Amino acid sequence: MEEERPTRVRRRWLWRWRSNPLRRPCDRREAWFVLAVWAFALLGGVCTGWVAQTATADSLTASRSAAVPVSAVVTEIPLGDTEGKTTVESYGDRAWAEVRWTSDGTPHTGTAWIDAETTVGASVTVWTDGKGKVIPEPADHGQIQRQAVLLGVLSGLAVAALAVAGGRLVRQGMENRCVARWEAEWALVEPQWRKRMLG
Repeated sequence: MEEERPTRVRRRWLWRWRSNPLRRPCDRREAWFVLAVWAFALLGGVCTGWVAQTATADSLTASRSAAVPVSAVVTEIPLGDTEGKTTVESYGDRAWAEVRWTSDGTPHTGTAWIDAETTVGASVTVWTDGKGKVIPEPADHGQIQRQAVLLGVLSGLAVAALAVAGGRLVRQGMENRCVARWEAEWALVEPQWRKRMLG
């Protein structure tokens, strides 16, 4: 005896857009709402990503333009050993050190992040804000592009995800109202059907 194969349910794509007697007004509204949500997720995500990428690139480029590289001399390595090398509590191949430089005839001192193998008296390049304050080395053009693209993609995906998640919640509410309306209508029609079947 052959085993009965389970009936396979065929999924009808775009059924809410097709004309059929079972399509309810709430089905049409839901179809338009889903279309609007996906359009907003796509366009909103792309626009947000582009704006975030452009703003990030402009900000990082402006920061790099404002940074001034100067040649400084290492005067002290607080965490160094007796030979003047940074070996204690350095972070990988980098460590903090006191440096001195001259800008516009005025001597300046500050703390800079340098190679761990640098010795006292060595010349290093540090970045300043133009007012005598040491700042972290700004991103180069390649890093600027990578950071801008990454932030743009993440921002776009975040907006799209929020739009889809919000749309799902609203759509669930729409479906619940449709089901409640259908149940109310069926409660009125079902007794008549029962009388016909029993009569």
